[in-house]
Amino acid sequence: MKIFKRLIAVICALTLIATLTACHKKDEVAITIDGIDITSALYLNSLLESDMEARSKVDEQLASEDSSSAPAEVDYLDQKIDGKSFEAYVKDSALKRCREYAFYQKLVDAKTISLTDEEKAEAESYAEMYWSYYGYSTVFEANGVGLETYKKAFVYSYYANENFMRIYGKDGEKAVDAETIKKTLGEKYILVHALTKTYNEDAKDEDKAAAKDSYQKYVTRLEKGEDFKTIYEELNPSEENETQINLSEVEDDTSSSDSQTEGPEGDKAIDELATIIGDEDTGSYASDDFKDVSAMKVGEVKLIENSDKTGFTVYQKLDINADPYYLKTLNDAILVVLKQEEYDKMVEEESGKLTVTEHKFALNRLKVKNIEYPTAQ
Repeated sequence: MKIFKRLIAVICALTLIATLTACHKKDEVAITIDGIDITSALYLNSLLESDMEARSKVDEQLASEDSSSAPAEVDYLDQKIDGKSFEAYVKDSALKRCREYAFYQKLVDAKTISLTDEEKAEAESYAEMYWSYYGYSTVFEANGVGLETYKKAFVYSYYANENFMRIYGKDGEKAVDAETIKKTLGEKYILVHALTKTYNEDAKDEDKAAAKDSYQKYVTRLEKGEDFKTIYEELNPSEENETQINLSEVEDDTSSSDSQTEGPEGDKAIDELATIIGDEDTGSYASDDFKDVSAMKVGEVKLIENSDKTGFTVYQKLDINADPYYLKTLNDAILVVLKQEEYDKMVEEESGKLTVTEHKFALNRLKVKNIEYPTAQ
């Protein structure tokens, strides 16, 4: 029976690929943008990414509405996004992506931007991780997009970052001055010691109160000047007094380092137990507690309950400007906070000026309505 199901799954997948791509030839061109050829495979990759983004938008829209009246299954093609039909939104978004590919390719061809072999290898390595570990291959392969095409599209995100830094980085055309970067560091990021406690799902009110009382004792000890390291090791005996904390892996463009304790040129933070929280503009650093902690004075200690009431955190506010490590390692992240919106607008305007020639024979076979999401067999 299992073998039969697998055979059915393979047949369905093959049928799907044939339906969506109609066996497009290798290197078949779907669109030519200002002399840059966008293959059917690359266009299809853009169509899939745009469709996934559009579905997420629809899900968010429906989640904000009355859930009791929401249908059990969503007919995405029947939805509207920003006043457009679902299909029109996806097609427009896919074309926008392709315009950006052409925009960056023209910069590459003009030798305005480039990537080292190491940077290309890193980009492709991340693409392979998303492809395999996060399961992107399941959707993309089923719809006729292979790993090599996915990697090619992923590399453009590295070209985008390279161009961004060419403009706004040190010695760039619109370089941001050091004083502005330092000011933003103090306004958007806070350095803290943090002890977080999450309640058990079945915790009763008396259990929550007891947990708060227990951690309130740590507040008192810190206020009296006890070293945070002592309390941290007390709460983490399994770590055998190893105090280095590793941040979780960052996936967006607002972080410039994978580890908080290892920065450019191998620099180290003075306090390896300190951690960063940021405001809503700081991506992976963003914390719901930022406003409350921001109101605290340096050195102050406070227990703050989570906004969703699932636990609390004891914060000890530190001086982020006292350690030059943070100004250095968060430099690129701060540039993104300051200039990403301006940069995106510029790219949209410039790429929108490029001339587009659509090759109908190819495009007519690459339709949004034919995209499918395979289910587990």
